[in-house]
Amino acid sequence: MSYGSARCSIGHSSANNR
Repeated sequence: MSYGSARCSIGHSSANNR
């Protein structure tokens, strides 16, 4: 669960930064 949650967070952060 932790891994999936972290991945989702990172994905959103990257898209926002872009």
